[in-house]
Amino acid sequence: MKKLIIAFLFILASLVNAQEQEPPRYFTPFDGTIVLTLDGGATVTFSDYITPQPQIMGRGAVEYYLPSQSLSSFGFKAFGGYGFLTANDKKKSPNTYQTDVMMGGLGFIYVFGLSESVFPSITAGGAYTLFEPKDTKGNKLPNNVAKAYTKNDFLLMFELGLKVKLSQSFLISGNVSAFAGETDALDDLEDGPSPDGFLYGSIGLSYAFMTRSDADYDGIPDDKDRCGNTPYGVKVDEFGCPLDSDRDGVYDYLDKCPDTQTGIPVDEYGCVKDTDNDGVADYIDMCANTPEGIQVDKYGCPIDTDKDGVADYLDKCAQTPIGATVDINGCPMDSDRDGVIDFYDNCPGTEPGVKVDSLGCPIPEPVKYEGPVEFTLAGGATFESGKSELSPKAFSELDKILDAMLKMPQSRWLIEGHTDSKGNKKKNIELSRKRAEAVKEYFTLRGVEPWRIETSGLGPDRPVASNKTNDGRAKNRRVVITIIR
Repeated sequence: MKKLIIAFLFILASLVNAQEQEPPRYFTPFDGTIVLTLDGGATVTFSDYITPQPQIMGRGAVEYYLPSQSLSSFGFKAFGGYGFLTANDKKKSPNTYQTDVMMGGLGFIYVFGLSESVFPSITAGGAYTLFEPKDTKGNKLPNNVAKAYTKNDFLLMFELGLKVKLSQSFLISGNVSAFAGETDALDDLEDGPSPDGFLYGSIGLSYAFMTRSDADYDGIPDDKDRCGNTPYGVKVDEFGCPLDSDRDGVYDYLDKCPDTQTGIPVDEYGCVKDTDNDGVADYIDMCANTPEGIQVDKYGCPIDTDKDGVADYLDKCAQTPIGATVDINGCPMDSDRDGVIDFYDNCPGTEPGVKVDSLGCPIPEPVKYEGPVEFTLAGGATFESGKSELSPKAFSELDKILDAMLKMPQSRWLIEGHTDSKGNKKKNIELSRKRAEAVKEYFTLRGVEPWRIETSGLGPDRPVASNKTNDGRAKNRRVVITIIR
């Protein structure tokens, strides 16, 4: 029995520790209350007599429960009772005994809630017990008369109970208790193999004093609860109101944005307001009335990719050069309407109808060219033998052709390099190409646009004379410059 009590105390300590770790709080009939119980029931003895017979017992108890943070609670129990123990054995004399029992005791009780109304309990303790063994006629038995033993003992008690809540204060209770000690004289016999004891099964009514109600089960009694209708399970503060950790006016259990900075306006869900639904909160939105669906920057303003002051969703000219003046549609201004925007126009104020170039300047009327359409430069007079560098002797002739090119700014030209057949053909083709490029470079360095001139190195492939004579080979070594359009 002692081992059972020790095991019970160990389990009880574990349950209490677990109880202290539970965060919710419920006010029950076992939360800081005193509970008075009156019960009655039957006893069954275990003694040296073979056949126990049920007898009656009545008991009263007072229990005090510590304030609890859960449906369960730990407390202390004081009790007292009076009843009878009876057993029968045909081999003993008398065949039947009936012992009067009176007891008073203390115990530790732990009530754990299966629900808000059902509360099993475990009690361990002991009772100082007075007993008086008699026969069925009420006469003291022989050893009792002879004072062969002490008619009192301290009995250990272990009890399982169940209380069912009827109202805020009333409960119906049932218990099964086991009592045992060192005495073997409950049946007036002391020569048994083990001490005597008994079981007591009872049912009764309990009343809890000082109970507190908590209508919304938030852990704050109704008399201190400023928010009496808090939904079940919601965490509350000391006043019984739901927590609002970010102090935005929306309770945490409703707050979909629980980390809002203090002082920032929020919507009904606790999220920062974004009136125009552009993804940028109102408190940093510098363009608060952006039409819905428009892409915005981090300040809530419509994107203006070309930075012309007209938002992309209104900009009909989305690639305007940075710095260009634009109209209300985001298009660059062309004040003189010549087709070249002011930003690029080097000649603003051009008269209407005048053709202009890419810089907005009037294109001069083309000069009618009356001269030749093809020029041939002798190789010997233009280049050193086997070289592609221009000879200064050729500059005067080239300048004549340059003058024609500049007078016809829209004209296109072809420069072909030719060689004789003497030597390696591949090298001759490369030499002719380089000579044609050298002539082109002469012109482009003096103001002719490169796009107007094409070059080609033809080597010995298009002779104009026989390559068998020196005179013929000299004629074949040439550069031909032709107007092609």
